[in-house]
Amino acid sequence: MIQGYDRHIENLIAELDATGHVTHKSYAKTSVTLHHNAGVKLSHEDILHLWKTRPASAHFDVDVKGALAQYVRVHEYAWAVGNTEGNMRTISIEMADLTGPHDTPAWEIADATWRSAARLAGFLHARYLQGHPRPTNSSLFVHHHWTATSCAGPWVDHHRGEILHVAQASYDHFK
Repeated sequence: MIQGYDRHIENLIAELDATGHVTHKSYAKTSVTLHHNAGVKLSHEDILHLWKTRPASAHFDVDVKGALAQYVRVHEYAWAVGNTEGNMRTISIEMADLTGPHDTPAWEIADATWRSAARLAGFLHARYLQGHPRPTNSSLFVHHHWTATSCAGPWVDHHRGEILHVAQASYDHFK
């Protein structure tokens, strides 16, 4: 579990370890990557169940209420971005969707969800990233930075500046 964060994070590391869908090798992390979990209002347990049946993982998940769960140790290799270099160098944060692919807006992320994810991203930059850089577009990515996918979704792409602003304010608070 991460140390020093001032909010509760549900520890699901052992449950995901049992799947084998994580590589237990430590890497220096240089970025944080945001994802959406492509399912409407999935709980932490829903995500764990999904990752038990398909080879995928991420370090953290944020549900629609902003609650956090950790699945992979921060410096380990999560099977998240579809790119070896990215999986080695980034910490991945999944976010629960408020709406689905056929809704308007598609794949919307609840305010509590993205704000909690951005706050966590700011903390991770301040405490865990190599060199402890302040979040920028060069260190806070969305999944499609690493591989051809629409993840983290059009809603996140449209609100990326606002998400970055909250991550920077959180970084300043934790630094």
